[in-house]
Amino acid sequence: MENLKIRYESLLQALVSLQDSLDLLQNFSNVTNIRLHAAFRDSCIQRFEYSFDAFWKFIKLYLEECENVNLESNSPRYILKVAGSIAMLLKDENLIILFQALADRNLTSHSYNVETAEKIVCNTPLYYKTMFLIVMQLKITMMARIKKL
Repeated sequence: MENLKIRYESLLQALVSLQDSLDLLQNFSNVTNIRLHAAFRDSCIQRFEYSFDAFWKFIKLYLEECENVNLESNSPRYILKVAGSIAMLLKDENLIILFQALADRNLTSHSYNVETAEKIVCNTPLYYKTMFLIVMQLKITMMARIKKL
């Protein structure tokens, strides 16, 4: 359970970092300097990348330690599917959003395209909100399990 707590704290830091970047992008959305906008956008995308990676790895560890699930694969898609099959873990609408986030995450690591970057950064607030709400729900479950120990 200690590894899960460490992974949770790391994920929370990543999500706070992502929110900070989204706030900066929003606060400076009126900036006419294209290079400055691109820097804020790219910061959001980079923080989305590592937040999403931290998120699915946290879900993996949660499945193993709290749900006693024996995982056959380490792929993010597989981990999310398994989490979706556990009724209380991920709702269908969250799973749809997370699969889109995974697709966008995969796009960020293959090549750089401004149009793709703009699309991803537009989707990132929804991805952030979805990951954050799931993590907060799982925190409650984790705390209840810790009290039982």
